[in-house]
Amino acid sequence: MSGLSIIVPAVGSIPALEGTLVSVLQHRPAGSEVLVVLNQPYEDPYQLDGEVTFVQAPRGATFAACGALGVERASGAIVNLVGCGCEVSEGWADAALPHFANPQVAAVAPLVVHSLDEKRAIAAGVRYLAGGRRGLIAGATADLAARGPVAVPGPCSWAAFFKKTAFILAGGFSGEVASPLADADLAVALAAGGWKTVFEPRCRMRALGDLADEPHGFRYGLGAERLFWRNAPAVGWWRALALHPWSVLREVAGELPHPRGLAQLAGRLVGAVQMGRYPRRYAQLAALSHMAAEARACVATLESSPSVRRRIDPAHPPETSVGSPAVIRPERRQAEQRFEARG
Repeated sequence: MSGLSIIVPAVGSIPALEGTLVSVLQHRPAGSEVLVVLNQPYEDPYQLDGEVTFVQAPRGATFAACGALGVERASGAIVNLVGCGCEVSEGWADAALPHFANPQVAAVAPLVVHSLDEKRAIAAGVRYLAGGRRGLIAGATADLAARGPVAVPGPCSWAAFFKKTAFILAGGFSGEVASPLADADLAVALAAGGWKTVFEPRCRMRALGDLADEPHGFRYGLGAERLFWRNAPAVGWWRALALHPWSVLREVAGELPHPRGLAQLAGRLVGAVQMGRYPRRYAQLAALSHMAAEARACVATLESSPSVRRRIDPAHPPETSVGSPAVIRPERRQAEQRFEARG
């Protein structure tokens, strides 16, 4: 087994799902598993049940909900989320998987290029902006590729590799925020936990545009406001509060004069008064930060004690299997286990 689980949340059209599956099944690494999480009926006309594991989500479930369910059911230590309408090519995972040998790396963001114009990069990761918005990292393909592997805040949900343990410990895709914003919310949690996301330009995928759920109306406004309040401490309260009104104005004005602009504003007002929901998130971020500090302290102790290092090294030879959970160093695993024990 490669230790890789490829997850396709099937929330788009059936033709888009089947196009994505053709490319995944044709180019998947040997030994990897493929899961399709369905939020709609699917007749499986090509009889893929032997090659694909179909997982049924509640009807109408969002991309984030389907993706989280897929991660939960995956058997691989590394999971790759591929949105319907996204296509992969031969060897797309080969450049991504070796990064997970680094215990600090929790995610890899592929370079997603436009299917009709590969000079245009649609996504190279995602970030949480100080005003509370989700920002997609994009630009010219050549410019992004020239950077080589670099750190980014997080991967976009529909084109992402995750270490399953880190995804779960960081809380995964939260149902508290609107589905298209869940990846930015997760990026903040991963950073709080001391994990890194690497943008890998040699790992390429293709799509016609941003495959995140289309934002609209009350539910989006509610989730967008929750995104801001859940993560404002991560960028600093004063800065976040100063920039937030401009962020809201930009998004709401973009929807007007359509009624959904007013619906989004109503959702934001509701999200703003739900202050009782956010202390739990702040406690989660604090716990993740504490876990990261403990892991760093363990590493510092080991590195500063030659006698401890000599005793441990022979018993822990370098790990070569990328997909194995053992790529997480003992000191990191101990910190994660303490975090799990605290609930």
